[in-house]
Amino acid sequence: MSSIGRVTMVQAVLSAIPIYLLISVDAPKWVIKGIDKIQRGFLWAGKVQANGGCCRIAWSRVCAPKNYGGLGLPNLELMGIALRSRWTWLQRTSLGKPWKGLDIPGSQKEKSFVAASTVCQLGDGQTILFWEDSWLQEGCIRSIAPNIYDRVSPCMRRHRTVAEALTDRRWIKDIAGALGIQAILEYLKLWSLLHLATCIPTTPDSFSWKWESSGQYISRSSYKALFFGRISFLSTPIWKSLAPPRCRFFLWLVAINRCWTADRLRSQGLPHLDRCVLCDQKEESIDHILVGCPESRQLWWWTLRALGIPDCLPINEPSFHLWLCGSRMKLREQHRWGFDTITTLMAWSIWKEQNNRIFNQQSKSWIEVAKAMVEEAVLWKSTNAGVPSILPL
Repeated sequence: MSSIGRVTMVQAVLSAIPIYLLISVDAPKWVIKGIDKIQRGFLWAGKVQANGGCCRIAWSRVCAPKNYGGLGLPNLELMGIALRSRWTWLQRTSLGKPWKGLDIPGSQKEKSFVAASTVCQLGDGQTILFWEDSWLQEGCIRSIAPNIYDRVSPCMRRHRTVAEALTDRRWIKDIAGALGIQAILEYLKLWSLLHLATCIPTTPDSFSWKWESSGQYISRSSYKALFFGRISFLSTPIWKSLAPPRCRFFLWLVAINRCWTADRLRSQGLPHLDRCVLCDQKEESIDHILVGCPESRQLWWWTLRALGIPDCLPINEPSFHLWLCGSRMKLREQHRWGFDTITTLMAWSIWKEQNNRIFNQQSKSWIEVAKAMVEEAVLWKSTNAGVPSILPL
């Protein structure tokens, strides 16, 4: 089975079954790690277990969304948090649920995520929790006055509503134990904030999920929110092109520099060629092969000039992916997907020629490579990839 076939199998089977269970079950970490180990071994080696040399990239990176440089496979731990957060959300917003009054089990991560994702609009104060919810403009009391929050019993935190707490300042009686200097300062700050807080008896409280414009919980946006803060990655040129899946998978490996070229073989202590097999001038790397090698640039020059876009010719480019992202911006938006597809085809053709020279000891002229590229474009057309439609750029 090909690499992209194993990716599909992991998405459709090895990840889908655990995700169904994670909707309601908070699996221990050792269970998640065991499932990830099986998925990792199958993806990279086609077997239950794969050693470190087979795994090209950290599993946490593989399981990141595509716009963060990952392969889009689900991160089971984060997916479980996003899915189980639904029950806490429904418990707060769906008053007609028969199980609303029950103590639904959940990890602190899920509760913290729901608290950070929920925007509360104070009305009559009958449903907003005084100690737990973020109902003040400055945030939740837990972040405003953590020392005061720690001196409130868990029972009061879970049940004390804003309406009850503000009535006769009952929230003061919830605080137990002696207060230190820092706690006193937080108490005074909290007093000044609550002095102006009032409920609106004629208006019910409202809750809004901040990751959706509709204000309603959706698992997809909740899962993506758990990746906020990571470095973004321009994945459109890779995954939105009309190239076959195996070629898009190859281009992803190119973008993250995980192709087995001489530079990476040397870093792993494996046998390798000293110089690029195409030009015999510099050390081989994936970026040198695709956009730095003077031999491969001949193919780029012929093709891009024939398409009428010689301005996009790679010249002294440090990275193929950076060149691709920059060059496509020179084109009209309706032509970019075509440019992405043709560059994927050319990169795939150059990579095959490089492997043919290394493993089969055979070489073709770049004219022959160009002809083979056109033949492959015809094959892509037969699978409805639509490559010929990009030719009149």
